[in-house]
Amino acid sequence: AVTGVQTCALPIYTKQFLKLICAQLLLILDNRSLNEKLLLQANTDLLTGCCNRRSFYDMINTKCIHENDCCILMFDVDKFKAINDKYGHDAGDMVLKTIGEILITSTRKDDIVCRYGGEEFVVYLHGLCSKISSFIKAEQIRKLIENSVVLADEFEIKFTTSIGIAMASKLVNNIQDLIKIADNNLFNSKNAGRNRTTI
Repeated sequence: AVTGVQTCALPIYTKQFLKLICAQLLLILDNRSLNEKLLLQANTDLLTGCCNRRSFYDMINTKCIHENDCCILMFDVDKFKAINDKYGHDAGDMVLKTIGEILITSTRKDDIVCRYGGEEFVVYLHGLCSKISSFIKAEQIRKLIENSVVLADEFEIKFTTSIGIAMASKLVNNIQDLIKIADNNLFNSKNAGRNRTTI
């Protein structure tokens, strides 16, 4: 009859070797986590949580160049310098952060939201090839921004954006051309009185 379980003690050098292996594995996992964080920081605008311009172009080159069913929305915060001058740069940062959050939550995982520079944002919308649907989407986002409020000290800050839209087509599927068209339409929105969308 078996009265007990026999165990085999590992030699001391085997235990030390296993400890060394475990320590190396933990170090590898820590380094991988650190690398992932550094990559995220390198590709993300830390204030708004949107991707930065460099990562935008990296991602867009695998999408828009090969597709005709997308559009570009370009946003610019209206009178942003006046907000900074009146309420301070911290308040201006809060406005940019709020807009970034609205853009991210208003889009899908296949879309790309980018802080393009300063107070400009660019949004790539996947699968929107209709001018009407693109305009409706842009207007929905514009109204969400218009109805938002940022609290800075005792002040309630209201803000708006102007939007330009560019539609990809068989003739226009280069990202630089799309950005240029969206930027021109954004300029037209500004000239027409701001807080509006032009396509």
